[in-house]
Amino acid sequence: MDAEVLQLYDLPPRLERQLLDLFAGEKRPGVPFHVDRYFPEGFEPFFPLHVYLSEDYQRSTAGALRARHKPVTDPAILAALEHALQTFGE
Repeated sequence: MDAEVLQLYDLPPRLERQLLDLFAGEKRPGVPFHVDRYFPEGFEPFFPLHVYLSEDYQRSTAGALRARHKPVTDPAILAALEHALQTFGE
């Protein structure tokens, strides 16, 4: 709900984040659940809340990408990568 309302205001992402941070940790009267904060503490990038909560963004995180991709096991590819590492260094 908050993301939809904020999207209508079309604030610059940095200003929207400042507004959300003002309410971080505050109890919301009349709301039957607790919302501490939307962004993790120490999260530095500035995205509109609706983008951050979107499926597209959640699928693009490093953890989500890592979970979807399997490690390389093909011996030819591993040999080529090893050769490139020896040739070009780390």
